[in-house]
Parts: sequence; structure tokens; C-alpha cells
Amino acid sequence: MKKFFSLLSLLVLTGLSFSQLNHTVADESLLAMEKIQTLKYRLVKMERVKGEMKKGEIQVKYQKNPFKVYIYIYEPKAGVEILYNQGENNNKANVNPNNFLSILDPNLDPMGKILRKDEHHTILETGF
Repeated sequence: MKKFFSLLSLLVLTGLSFSQLNHTVADESLLAMEKIQTLKYRLVKMERVKGEMKKGEIQVKYQKNPFKVYIYIYEPKAGVEILYNQGENNNKANVNPNNFLSILDPNLDPMGKILRKDEHHTILETGF
């Protein structure tokens, strides 16, 4: 019985020390993330929209402060570019549709129906 309690105590103490180590690593990671000001990443996604699986692939360049986002779309509409600079262009996104529609007004509301079509998230939610 004494061995059982000794072993149990050892396991509990060991578990606590590993738990504290995990919290320390997580806290340090969060602090390091707060210092990041720019990101560049490629996102491949699959999401269900209106009951149908939609695939997408984009390249994103993100700046935290001032908030800026550049998106190049590979899929589903290859070549489309979106540029958003918070506080500029009446807070509208400049869109290059990469087709004959380029002659139309390329400035779109990031919360509007066109940029949110078949998307769950807006470009304003980009980042970390």
C-alpha cells in the first residue's frame, strides 16, 4: 500500500511539472506572436458553403499595424488580386478581377455581398 501511494504521488507530481512546462511554453509562444508585425502565407482550404464543399487556395501578405492585406487567388478564380489598406480608399478593397471587368469600379466593400460570396470569413478577419 505504501508503494502504491508513493507511486501515485510521483505520478501526480510529475504530471504537475509537465503541466507547468506546457503552460510556460504556451505563454512564451503567445508573447512571441504579439511581436509579429507581418506575415506571408499560402492558405489551402476546404469549407462547406450552402451544403457544397468548396476548395480554395490563396497567398496572403498581412501587415498588423497599420492593417493591410494583399491576397492573390490561385483557386477558384486564378489571378484575382485584392488589396485592402485600412483607413484608405474609403475603407474599400481594391480588386483586380484579372478579366474584362477590370474596367468597372474595382473598389468593393470588404463586408459587401460580392467579396463575401461563398465565404464564411472576410478579409478583415485575416491575421492572427
